Amino acid sequence: CSTNPSGGQEDTPENGLLPPKSLAPHTPDGLSKTLSSRKRKSRAMGSPTGPVIHWGTSVPLPDRDIASMIDAHPRPRSVPRYSYGTAGFRYEASLLPCVFVRMGIFAALRSASLGGEEVGAMITASHNPEPDNGMKLADSHGGMLDADWEKHAVSLANAPSSRDALAMIDSLSRRAKGLHPRPDGKMPPMVVH
Repeated sequence: CSTNPSGGQEDTPENGLLPPKSLAPHTPDGLSKTLSSRKRKSRAMGSPTGPVIHWGTSVPLPDRDIASMIDAHPRPRSVPRYSYGTAGFRYEASLLPCVFVRMGIFAALRSASLGGEEVGAMITASHNPEPDNGMKLADSHGGMLDADWEKHAVSLANAPSSRDALAMIDSLSRRAKGLHPRPDGKMPPMVVH
């Protein structure tokens, strides 16, 4: 158990702020059970329907697990090349799971490159027809993703295979470590909202 840094309620499986210990959230079945059984609470906003805030630490995944996630959500053949604009990655919803997985990883790496500053990853709906969705990344200042990192996001979204994606992830990890070296050689902190 841990305590909310702002002095709020203790995290426990009983109050819905932590998943039950019997579930393995990293498995598809455990994740869906965890998500469906959680009480929708937000310590940040105090709303019973607001987002759940997860406090924790980053645990490195082996390359095979990352490759598995990427392979489970392949880039659709119907998208010749993803592009990123002021609205982020904007496509029909069924074409985006590949982007969601890769940009979740990317956002963590961007945060590490900033020494643990917060980076935002937002799944967006729009006023356009219902299937029109997207994913947008926000840098630590709350604005658009830095142009230099935008090209890395596009490259990772368009990586043709998990092997290519892992090579890009490794390169960005080394870049983040070089910008904010730690005595223990580990990655800098990563904070994604």
